[in-house]
Amino acid sequence: MNAVWRLPAFLALLAFACLTGCLGEGRLAGGGGVDVEGITVEGTAMRADRTPVMAAQVRLRAWDFQKPSGAPKIAIDHGDTRTDSLGRFRFADVDSGRYALEVDAGPEGAIVLEIEADGTQRVLVLEAQVRPTGTLAGAVRDTGRRAVADALVGILGLDRETRTDSSGAFLLSGLPPGRYTVRVSPPSPLWSSIELPQIDIRGAEETRLDSLVLPNSIPGILAQWRFDEGKGPVAGNTQGSEARAILSGGASWAPARDSLGISLPGTGLDFAFVPRTKSASLDRGTDEDFTVTAWIRIASPKARAGSARHIADSRTGYAPNGYSLGLAADGGAEFLFQAIGEKDPARIAGGSDLDDGAWHLLAAGRAGARFFLFADGALLGETTGPTAAITKDNPLYFGGHEGKSDFFPGLIDDVRLYSRGLTADEEKSQFLQPAP
Repeated sequence: MNAVWRLPAFLALLAFACLTGCLGEGRLAGGGGVDVEGITVEGTAMRADRTPVMAAQVRLRAWDFQKPSGAPKIAIDHGDTRTDSLGRFRFADVDSGRYALEVDAGPEGAIVLEIEADGTQRVLVLEAQVRPTGTLAGAVRDTGRRAVADALVGILGLDRETRTDSSGAFLLSGLPPGRYTVRVSPPSPLWSSIELPQIDIRGAEETRLDSLVLPNSIPGILAQWRFDEGKGPVAGNTQGSEARAILSGGASWAPARDSLGISLPGTGLDFAFVPRTKSASLDRGTDEDFTVTAWIRIASPKARAGSARHIADSRTGYAPNGYSLGLAADGGAEFLFQAIGEKDPARIAGGSDLDDGAWHLLAAGRAGARFFLFADGALLGETTGPTAAITKDNPLYFGGHEGKSDFFPGLIDDVRLYSRGLTADEEKSQFLQPAP
């Protein structure tokens, strides 16, 4: 079975009333109110025209099997049986409890009923009418709109699940009509699971979920500028703060890794920036760790300037303290940082050929007294430094230093600021791997 069909409240009451006498053969027979064990559950699988369904698969299991993953479950499963030529099925020696009875008649339909064996009746007799099944299909993507392969998609408590293919697509068939909670579990800890309640499945129809997005599970994100707007001068911050970026000079929208990014000619006064009056949420005070990441691609490979080309820079003449992530003149990466009270900035540099015209992911930041620099998942350098405040009322520039110098000639995409350093596992994970 692939789905659970839960009767609406009024139908559930009607079903219970029928079980106590209105179905003829579909009745509860008697323990006289005495608590008994060894309960028998028996019944008949029927079509809508009241003819019996033979050779249908029937399963009885504890109802709390249908709890979400991780929730405690009662390990009671009476296995499978099949209906006989008259559509009949039977389970003996059932303990008191709440159960799910599943009837799967293949192409003819299916149903899942909730039943209560309360210990006061020795025999539960019921009728299960199968219905035409539906299909659930869709696609799973990450927050960058990339396909997520090998994600597990299912409906809570069901036996059959499926995984997404290389394009993120999935298909679940044979689902009885009803309202469900769909769970999508990620293939790696880089994403969080999602649950979608109130998904309606209709018989003989396909329900599509083409906008399933697995959120990034790496905690502590302060801001993210996706640069996907494509129009206007403002780039939003997906974390909802006021720290929106404004495109200035020749900065413009352009196709990037998976959608859009900002294109910077690098000839001067071409940048985006978060104004100082809107950047308070981005400040990194004393003992506050951080990581800044950015995807970049140089427009003209190997066209090396005589100075660094800054990607994300919070240092200004107003506040010389801060940090800067960019490409050095030799084509490697560099990370500059200067805490409040420090006289001169410190520098970490490493790597080579990051101006080769391909996409690269740079990351740098502080974890305690450790400062680090990464490119495409490889540690380029680290050092110890101050734990004092790094920024206070600093603006943040993308593509240059203070909008005055060291302009970046190329594309910048998906800049993120986290409120912590990276863990060892994250440093090696695909979180910092180059795009395929």
